[in-house]
Amino acid sequence: MAGYPYAQTKKSLKGTIDKMPMIGVPVKVDEKFLSSIGFSSPNDLAVVKVLRFLDFVDKVDQPTQVWRSYRNPEVAKSVMANAIRTAYADLFAQHPNANVTNNSELSTYFAANTNSGPDVVRKTVSTFITLCEYADFGSVSASGVSESNPNGAETRLEAQNNDNGIKPPALPDQQPALHIDIQIHISPSADADQIDNIFRSMAKHLYSIDAS
Repeated sequence: MAGYPYAQTKKSLKGTIDKMPMIGVPVKVDEKFLSSIGFSSPNDLAVVKVLRFLDFVDKVDQPTQVWRSYRNPEVAKSVMANAIRTAYADLFAQHPNANVTNNSELSTYFAANTNSGPDVVRKTVSTFITLCEYADFGSVSASGVSESNPNGAETRLEAQNNDNGIKPPALPDQQPALHIDIQIHISPSADADQIDNIFRSMAKHLYSIDAS
């Protein structure tokens, strides 16, 4: 049966994830690192197994590219969603919307697919739900690929605009506009024929209208 690592406490899991964007990338995620960010209890080491399960750290507990990508706030939630979908692939195969599945159904799944007792199942569910709080599943397809940004080249704002079918506005023509004012001074003594001639001339030369 599949094994699902879990955090002993929600506080240590959230605290570690919260610190990732705020501090430099550590050489190794171990007891010394956890202690440096305020988690010195032996139980806190369980967080490392969860991060390894998500591929945030490798087999020797060194941060991976996933950890580094998560530090970018532009894509952090998408990175987490992708990591969760990959790690919990069997869960999502059975419950495509596992991230919004209720506790009861999650407990039933983990109980049926592990050899864990009730207390461990509870902690496993709590760990999964806590991780989902840091993820945006709307930006990641069921295949684990960002729907709006498959190549990782767009920013979150650009991806959102593309998902909504919004294209960036075209830049206006940079040629300067030309505005001409024409003032006509008509003598008070001009008769109707003279005034008509003036306006016929304007129509001809300005608008190419021959009103003769």
